[in-house]
Amino acid sequence: MGLRKVQSIVGAPTYPVFISQYLSQSIRDFCEENDIGYFDFRGNCLLEFDVLVKDKLWGDGYAAWRGEAFVVTQPERLLEQWSKQYKNQDHTRLECYGEGSAEEIEQRFAALCRQQSIDYA
Repeated sequence: MGLRKVQSIVGAPTYPVFISQYLSQSIRDFCEENDIGYFDFRGNCLLEFDVLVKDKLWGDGYAAWRGEAFVVTQPERLLEQWSKQYKNQDHTRLECYGEGSAEEIEQRFAALCRQQSIDYA
């Protein structure tokens, strides 16, 4: 399903996040180039937002600048604090599940991108 179709279903701008057991470098590159977040169970993760409450993270010591990167220094503490404050709201959610090996899912994902005329690596 193309991103434009998802946005038309949801009725608002969306930020897709692709989650899988494993995402190859080419899929991670594709996601990065197309503003798609990703997460896999090997620890690869990319989540980018226009707004980040960095003062709160820094002020509480959860994160710091290291070189040219913003690094979460205390992820467990940050997650614990977030979970105490999180309030589940009614959000429109579209969940997708793919069966098969990582290679089969990548092949189907690539075919979908070609069908939707989306460039990919």
